[in-house]
Amino acid sequence: MIMCILGPKLFAPRAYDKVSAVYSYIVLNHTQYCRIIDSRTGVMRIEKGPKTFALGPYESLLRIDDQTIFDIINIDTENAVLVKNLDTGIDELITLPQKFIPPFTQKFIEIRKLIKLAPCKFDLYPLENIIILI
Repeated sequence: MIMCILGPKLFAPRAYDKVSAVYSYIVLNHTQYCRIIDSRTGVMRIEKGPKTFALGPYESLLRIDDQTIFDIINIDTENAVLVKNLDTGIDELITLPQKFIPPFTQKFIEIRKLIKLAPCKFDLYPLENIIILI
């Protein structure tokens, strides 16, 4: 049986207990999140800050591109986020202003600057004034 002892506290193992490793708490500030996977059940979850927590006995941080703690992406009127849907393989540009954390079905690709266009002016002519020659 594997136990997870949360401290700080004095721990005295019994005769047949084996102490495997001592892990530090994970500290997330208000602009960070991390992905956690339970190796026994395969359940994945996302924790977002501000939070201080310890992993369970079968949990580990999911490592993506040699990184385990990620910054929350701020989408506003100037920036958008390009993500790839891992189920369909389709790229999607998300422009809705929000604090964005990609779900497990999406992979973050890049932040893109939005290009603002000037309003387009055009005149509509009534159809009775238009002559079509064939």
